[in-house]
Amino acid sequence: MRKSLSILMAAVFQVFTLFAEYTPPNGGEEFYDLLSPSFLSGGATFTNPEIPFSSRVNPASSASQKRSTLDVNYVGITDPAHDGWKGHLLNLGGILPTRYGVFSSTSSLLYSSLDDMNLGFLWTLQGSVAKELFSNLSVGAGIHTTVGSKDSFDMGLGLDVGFIHTPLDFYGLKDFRWGFSLLNMGKWYAPVDNRTAFPSPFTPLLGASFTAYGSPASPVRLNLDGTLSFPAFQNVRLSLGADLQFAQNFSLRTGFHLDLAQYLRDSLASRSLIPSVGVSFLFRTDLKQQVLEERGWNRSDIRVSTSAAPLHSGIWAFGGGVNAQLGVVDTNPPRIEVQYPAIVYLSPNLDGTNDFLEFPLKITDERYVMEYRFIVQDEQGNTVRVIENKEKRPENQDFKGIMDRLLYVKTGIDVPEVFRWDGTGSGGRKLPDGTYRFRIEAKDDNGNLAESPWYTVVLDATPPRVDIQVPRGSELEFSPNDDGSKDTLKIVQTGSVEDLWRGEILDSSGTVVRTFEWRNMAPPTFTWDGKNDQGNLLPDGIYAYRIRSTDRAGNATEAGFDNIFINTEATPISLIINTSSFSPNGDGKGDTILLTPLIPITAGIESWELTVLDAPGRTMRRFTGTRNAPLPVEFDGRMEGGTILPEGAYTAKLRVLYRNGNKPEASSPTFTVDLTPPAGRIRANLSVFSPNGDGSKDEIEFFLDTSPEEQWSGFIRDSEGRTVKAYRWMGKPPERISWNGVNDSGTLSRDGKYTFQLESEDRAGNRGVSNRIEFAINTEETPVILSADLLAFSPNGDGVKDVVRFKPTVLVNEGIEQYTLTVRDNGGTSLRTFRGRGRVDTEYLWDGLDERGNRVPDGEYSAELVVLYENGNKAVSRISSIVVDTVPPTVTLSTPYTLFSPDGDGQKDTLPIVQDSSVESQWIGTIENSLGVPVRTFTWNGKAASFAWDGKDQSGNLVPDGTYRYIVRTEDAAGNKGQAVIPIIQIDTRRVSAFVTVSSPGFSPNGDGVKDTIEITVFLNIVDGIER
Repeated sequence: MRKSLSILMAAVFQVFTLFAEYTPPNGGEEFYDLLSPSFLSGGATFTNPEIPFSSRVNPASSASQKRSTLDVNYVGITDPAHDGWKGHLLNLGGILPTRYGVFSSTSSLLYSSLDDMNLGFLWTLQGSVAKELFSNLSVGAGIHTTVGSKDSFDMGLGLDVGFIHTPLDFYGLKDFRWGFSLLNMGKWYAPVDNRTAFPSPFTPLLGASFTAYGSPASPVRLNLDGTLSFPAFQNVRLSLGADLQFAQNFSLRTGFHLDLAQYLRDSLASRSLIPSVGVSFLFRTDLKQQVLEERGWNRSDIRVSTSAAPLHSGIWAFGGGVNAQLGVVDTNPPRIEVQYPAIVYLSPNLDGTNDFLEFPLKITDERYVMEYRFIVQDEQGNTVRVIENKEKRPENQDFKGIMDRLLYVKTGIDVPEVFRWDGTGSGGRKLPDGTYRFRIEAKDDNGNLAESPWYTVVLDATPPRVDIQVPRGSELEFSPNDDGSKDTLKIVQTGSVEDLWRGEILDSSGTVVRTFEWRNMAPPTFTWDGKNDQGNLLPDGIYAYRIRSTDRAGNATEAGFDNIFINTEATPISLIINTSSFSPNGDGKGDTILLTPLIPITAGIESWELTVLDAPGRTMRRFTGTRNAPLPVEFDGRMEGGTILPEGAYTAKLRVLYRNGNKPEASSPTFTVDLTPPAGRIRANLSVFSPNGDGSKDEIEFFLDTSPEEQWSGFIRDSEGRTVKAYRWMGKPPERISWNGVNDSGTLSRDGKYTFQLESEDRAGNRGVSNRIEFAINTEETPVILSADLLAFSPNGDGVKDVVRFKPTVLVNEGIEQYTLTVRDNGGTSLRTFRGRGRVDTEYLWDGLDERGNRVPDGEYSAELVVLYENGNKAVSRISSIVVDTVPPTVTLSTPYTLFSPDGDGQKDTLPIVQDSSVESQWIGTIENSLGVPVRTFTWNGKAASFAWDGKDQSGNLVPDGTYRYIVRTEDAAGNKGQAVIPIIQIDTRRVSAFVTVSSPGFSPNGDGVKDTIEITVFLNIVDGIER
């Protein structure tokens, strides 16, 4: 077998044998195997790009290396049988990837003095650069120098070139790569006498490798490689290697080596056929050191290797070393960030709206982004558009392209911040409307591929469609007054199905007053009832209709028509009442209510109906008629069957039907059926009192408890039923009053029995009285009684309560020596004295002046009568309080306007009246018509409060349009009067209508004589009283 192999190799050798003798020193051709423990175990090969020394075999080997690498190792050479350890080799190497290329450098120091491998001393220094020319082709070049001596000093300088090709497929072999290099071209190194240079100059080298089993992610993987070299074109060397990896952390490597010349020439020592062997262990670091962390070297791959190889003549080489790949391998694909909603609609029709798909895009990578692609597919999954951007590098494989590629600097590509697509397919062709999907792919310089999710985009270049049947002439006018005649406007329309159609009714100012929305459907035919979005009937006027839709892609459509005319002006009617309450109890007072229809236009009446409704709206009574206008109806408060209505609130409603279809309605103010009379109760603190001024039981107090009514009266009567004192209260009377026995004529009532009773009649005519209490006045043992007709007066000369009359009652008016009537202030100082002898006069007048004729100040005073008889008896009577008050009540009025229209349109429906007054017992406000007749009365106790008049009379009817005035007045206990007046108040409820029409929906004032002007016509039914 060995003989046959020798014959074959000899034949090959003859082909490459040159004329020169090929006699390298023993062990010289193994120099490359001694550069690394990996080479020592499996042969010098370029298939390990992470080993810097691979560049000595093929300078292109490190082109794919992405991490900086350091390598240091030692190889010892020994002849165990003879010389021992007399060979030593120290190797240092490094790899530095850059944008310009991958730079490698190695240095080796050799000393060997073995008898059968005496190479002397040498030092080599090598540098190379490698570059990926194309994605599957790498090239490299290196230069090295060798200095040393053995038999003589020598130095060498050589150039190495090479390439590595990685085809996509090579007969099914996984990860197949092959390469070629030409080594040691230049001045060779030959320090040994009678021996040729080593390593041999001008050495072609061909190598290949592939994965025989497993994959990079497999727990077990087997790689095979082989190298075939032709040293100086005079020899053939073969090296076969196998690398068995376990989980990428442990590797077992072995190799077989064959040198043809060594087998054919006895002068050359033959290398052993025993396979070499080596192991390596991979450690991953995670160091917490700032400097390393800043460079990213804290996490690195450290591979420790050891190997042994038999050489020749019993010589063995043992090696060990450390290889450190700094940092981690970039296996992370680029990061793609797309800001995109769930779905986007696009209308690429160049109308300026949604013509382009635009979205923020960000692609980042730990190194360089070399390529991205925008891929669009239709609903069937067919790719309809690809937009890609690759690294800007020359790809022409001519000489210039190759030179440009060699000088290319790796920079990556620019990624736009916002990606834009115009919605077209490949070649710019227009894509049909439909749903599409797209995604972004990105690749970095390590080939890591990233893919974004699929995103949806809908192409829709077709605008929504709507067709309207536009009304003409009288069809544009309608009257939404619920009379059954043209109450609605029918709008006939059809169109395409869209997400949203929006219809709008606009008034003459362009304001949208009513909206309609139809979702996920075509615009339907509908009717408009003349109301706004709040459900309120719109005023008469000119309106327009618009319908629009914008689909999700931004395509918009709008259509419509103008001159819609709402005219609800109908024959006005109203219904008034003569009272707001009545009591149908048959007592002859307030038993009926008069319902009076006011119908200005009586011609054309076909029928009428007057109904009485309770609060829930149920019909209690019905009156009907035909043709003639209804006369006032006197309603007796009874239902159809004659039963009296229950107490409560009611309204009357009048409906009139005209022959032209108008059906106006009117409701009366609310009126009340009230069958309950007023109620009151009295009690007194005394049954007998003596108003004699002695300070004891001079007054009687009455305590009142009544129902709230518009007015109450109280009457004190003597034993014969004559009224001696009368009281009047507007509203509820006070809870307590007192009486000092002075009657309405200002004199003290005589001793005797009296009664006190309250009486009231409500608005409905019900009369009620309180209980009657009895009491007595008894002053018979009192010799002197002083009384006064007024307890408050105003001595201001206005003729009203200017004086107070003191009226003494003297039981014995004979034998009087003297008497004095003295008026004192609160401090007891005498201000005015009336003196005399003999009989006491029946009356003394005090005009509020003191003894000097000066008017006393306002305040509280007292009066005392002292009578001294000749027999020495003395009688005294006092009035404890008499008030002097000359200050009149004050009140001011203001209103923001004096013209208003209480027609319920929300504009000046009430007249605000602001009142500011002094505090008095009662204020009375009255609204009077132009004839001075009161139509509404208001009362306040204390201060006159501000209020708003709603234009209604006391019964709740709206008063007729016209001029009114308001007066508020009061009179205090001293007779001082205060009042204020708003002299002119105008009510005008006439309906104002204003319409504007145009002769054309558009015009062009360009002076060409065609539609240069437009005619605008304004119609007003009332031209007086225009404010602005």
